[in-house]
Amino acid sequence: MLETIIINILSPILASGFTWMLARRKFKQEVKQNELENIEKAITIWREVSENLEIKLSNAQDEISKQNELISKQNDLIKHLTDEIELLRNKLKK
Repeated sequence: MLETIIINILSPILASGFTWMLARRKFKQEVKQNELENIEKAITIWREVSENLEIKLSNAQDEISKQNELISKQNDLIKHLTDEIELLRNKLKK
């Protein structure tokens, strides 16, 4: 009789403990899987952002090159006009 009571009490306790351990293990595995999925999603987002930034950087570099060419041409024109002004001043002084 005492054995029956102990078995009736211990069986559900042991079954509950075993079930809890398995459920906990499963939960930890699911958490790890979710973390991996979240990391993969974050990597995908960062790749897209990076690609967009690369395109914007390339466009900005092209624009800077164009502006540098324009500045160089304007500097050449300023130099030419300055030289021409100097020549005309010299002619007027004579």
